[in-house]
Amino acid sequence: MALPATMPLGVSERVAEAVGDVYTDRRSDVRVVGLTDLVYGLGVPAGTLCLVADEPQTVEIILSMGSDPSSLRGPVTVLDDEGWVVTILVPSERLGEAHLGLRGTDCLLQAWWIEDDDVHFGGYEVP
Repeated sequence: MALPATMPLGVSERVAEAVGDVYTDRRSDVRVVGLTDLVYGLGVPAGTLCLVADEPQTVEIILSMGSDPSSLRGPVTVLDDEGWVVTILVPSERLGEAHLGLRGTDCLLQAWWIEDDDVHFGGYEVP
């Protein structure tokens, strides 16, 4: 899965592309959308990207560097109530903050970081 190369990719777009590549390797369809396309309102930070895969019904939300993890509590609850499996992709240096902000929500956290110009992912964690 590749994003259009019309302009340099931001950090969230690079993470989205790396996650999309994983789904492509698994031969699963995935699309990148704005979180507000799935959940309107609820204080969703503007420009929050997520990846949606239908098999299984999965949403992977990319927490941007400047967003408050607790702002995703409402969207996670709505998506979970609709039957989605939700993972929040978190910059590794903000993983502790994400655990605190999302404690008790029905989602998974997965750290990401950039090393040698490649996006890497940690294991799944429960907040």
